[in-house]
Amino acid sequence: MPLGRLTLATTFLPRHIDNNLSTYHQELLRAWAKHQQHQTRTDLPTSYMDILQEALFKSNLILHNGTPIYYKNWIDAGLIQVRDLCYLAIPGLVPIPAIHELLDNNTDTQTIQKTFREYRTILQALPPHWLQIISFDSPSSTTTHQPSFIMTNHTPGQPPIPLINGKTNLFYLQLMKDRATTIPALNHWNSTLLRRPTFNKHRWKSTYPSLAPNKLGDTNWTCRGTPKPQLRSLEIPVPVSEPTTRLDFCPVSRKSISTP
Repeated sequence: MPLGRLTLATTFLPRHIDNNLSTYHQELLRAWAKHQQHQTRTDLPTSYMDILQEALFKSNLILHNGTPIYYKNWIDAGLIQVRDLCYLAIPGLVPIPAIHELLDNNTDTQTIQKTFREYRTILQALPPHWLQIISFDSPSSTTTHQPSFIMTNHTPGQPPIPLINGKTNLFYLQLMKDRATTIPALNHWNSTLLRRPTFNKHRWKSTYPSLAPNKLGDTNWTCRGTPKPQLRSLEIPVPVSEPTTRLDFCPVSRKSISTP
């Protein structure tokens, strides 16, 4: 929706960002969409011209059963702001046949019954005091600098921070804080199941005092591992000659040996 700065006052999602925008503006809108839970709108519209500038769809000020309304066929037909339902020269709302003519020129599936239902839903969603101002006030008032926002201050006891005074590091910290993924089922079971028992070391220490010293019972035993095998050098067996007798050193001839 071409709303200008009033786009910041709508609860749009990243998938609603127009791809025809520049990459810079797309990234800014994505960061703003993620940061919406840390900001609150202030200086709500009260004058005639400020009310006419408000967006009809995805607005937290125009709710039906507590939910912002969204009709894509109306947006495609150019009906995106409150002023598109009103006369500009005189107070009052445009009649349903004129609204239906705009919708019917844009699509062939729009019936007068559908237009009536959607128109009635929008009127029910508009705040009652807005309708009163639109119907009776003069359109001579001027617009103010809408919208304005304040940021959540995480410092205890400190007031909220006006958006124009917010620093870049504060935006960054708040955006990074939301990156943690929350699992609703995990939170449910953590709150439902019994808590894990804690080991009361002080109780066990008082119940079982320290053991006796090493003379009566060694408390410092350690489990020694098996020794590492030692590599032995490669030994080549060398044949050893049989021990010699004395006869080997003193040979005796056959002649000296007497026979019986």
